[in-house]
Amino acid sequence: MNVIEVNNITKHYLLGSQTVEALRGVTFGIRQGEFIAIMGPSGSGKSTLMNIIGCLDSPTNGTYHLNNKEVSTLEGDELAGIRNREIGFVFQNFHLLARNSALDNVMLPLKYAGFNRDDQLTKARETLSKVGLESRMNHQPSELSGGQQQRVAIARALCMEPKIMLFDEPTSALDPEMIKEVLDVMVNLAKEGMTMIVVTHEMGFAKEVADSMIFMDEGRIVEKADTKEFFANPKNDRTKLFLSQIL
Repeated sequence: MNVIEVNNITKHYLLGSQTVEALRGVTFGIRQGEFIAIMGPSGSGKSTLMNIIGCLDSPTNGTYHLNNKEVSTLEGDELAGIRNREIGFVFQNFHLLARNSALDNVMLPLKYAGFNRDDQLTKARETLSKVGLESRMNHQPSELSGGQQQRVAIARALCMEPKIMLFDEPTSALDPEMIKEVLDVMVNLAKEGMTMIVVTHEMGFAKEVADSMIFMDEGRIVEKADTKEFFANPKNDRTKLFLSQIL
């Protein structure tokens, strides 16, 4: 059964007097426990699509079903409620509160969700341990490396026990030597059966972990295929050109 069903999604923005078509008829589905990696050039619509899937934005047209519930027509508090219950979102930038410890940063969504203090502490400590930061819980972001800060952000997303994890270029702001520690956490999540969508340019990681690949260009899905097939035998000329330039 698909936990995500996106059907003919479009997204238009007004830029001055011009209409920008960020998404043009995007359709795909994701099964429970599936790991999909999304690739494409800058401006291809990847982040716009992730924001819609993550209930941070709504499509202009088309439908989006999450666990058989149509969410494309929801707004405001209803959309936020689904986002907080169902989805964990990790961004390129960490969005940590600078004066709060790692533990306090992870506790924040639990506090807003109404958990009591003891439960907040227990769940936050468990989640930070899960991402290998049990010895850094009381450190502020300025005392952590970029990779550690991103792992705090992952822990914060995981603490609400989301059904789906979204990662939008989670390693692009990191120094090369810090990338592996973040990817290792994501590999472990995939092994545990977490449903995941990742926008990434990390080819080796995508080849190793993703079940299937999506390539986007100019607001459209140009190609969607099993990972092995995608890299070994891409069908679309635009996909072939993109892969030839980065592999």
